[in-house]
Amino acid sequence: MATWFRTYYEDEDLWPYFEADAEGWDGGARHVEVRGRDSRPVTAASLEEVLHLHDHADLAAMGRYER
Repeated sequence: MATWFRTYYEDEDLWPYFEADAEGWDGGARHVEVRGRDSRPVTAASLEEVLHLHDHADLAAMGRYER
């Protein structure tokens, strides 16, 4: 089961969540940012997906993923 940790940036009303690796460190595998009282997600990324697109797709595919 994945373990997540988070922090809060009061100036931006932002909660970044980070998936921890097996040893409890930020493994960089997944990252999600949630903003505001309505908990609107503003960022979500998977390192594995980004690296796959980098190695196997074009810039247009990477742009679609980022949007």
